[in-house]
Amino acid sequence: MIILLYLCSMIREDIYQRMLKLGLTQKKICDDLGLCPQNFNAFIRGTRPIPYKDLITTLEYLRLGVGFAEYQYTSVAPHAIHLAVRDRMYALNLRAKDLAALTGVNLSSISSFISGKRNISIKNLETIMSRIRLAVKPINNKAK
Repeated sequence: MIILLYLCSMIREDIYQRMLKLGLTQKKICDDLGLCPQNFNAFIRGTRPIPYKDLITTLEYLRLGVGFAEYQYTSVAPHAIHLAVRDRMYALNLRAKDLAALTGVNLSSISSFISGKRNISIKNLETIMSRIRLAVKPINNKAK
């Protein structure tokens, strides 16, 4: 149960921990990014999802990306999350159909997301990332 709870909030928790590490307040982030403070606070507390575009903007602001769970840093920028998922699927010899069966995420949602045609819900993204061992990581200084 505790592990499942962590997996369902890993992106939110990683954002919160990064904010603490950088000494940033929710107000500062919301002011800088033009986000609604109440909505961002609800996201951090886990009571409301955040729109995908706001997630990407927040990750970029905090210099966070997505990479292998085993590594400390990543070079994958937030706007390329769909490519990181696609590349990891290929490395694991998983087709979209296989990933849908493993995660319970709709096949059409996965296919559209990895092709860059459509965004995906944060809940589905976290489910997929946890199954293929991707995680939110700080972007190293050499990342483009």
